[in-house]
Amino acid sequence: MKGLAVTSMVGDDAKSASKTVSADADSGCKKSRTHNECCDVQALALIESALLRLETGTYGGCLSCGEKISLARLDKNPATETCHICDAGPVFKAN
Repeated sequence: MKGLAVTSMVGDDAKSASKTVSADADSGCKKSRTHNECCDVQALALIESALLRLETGTYGGCLSCGEKISLARLDKNPATETCHICDAGPVFKAN
């Protein structure tokens, strides 16, 4: 997987590397792969991204807003990249 030869990054560099790994995970299925193989690649990319954040000291922080991700959410999915608020998407209010 490309973009994973990272040893020590902090701040914006860690976010950039994490986005590179996430972008690889979001690249979608290729015609030569089965759906399950593609899902495995995506899951591996998310795990490697979480390990990178752990190494750089940014694990547990939401990649969207920077707030801490709850322990319950991390227990449920240790590779999660966003807090529950950012994961919910935009909220539209009527006028």
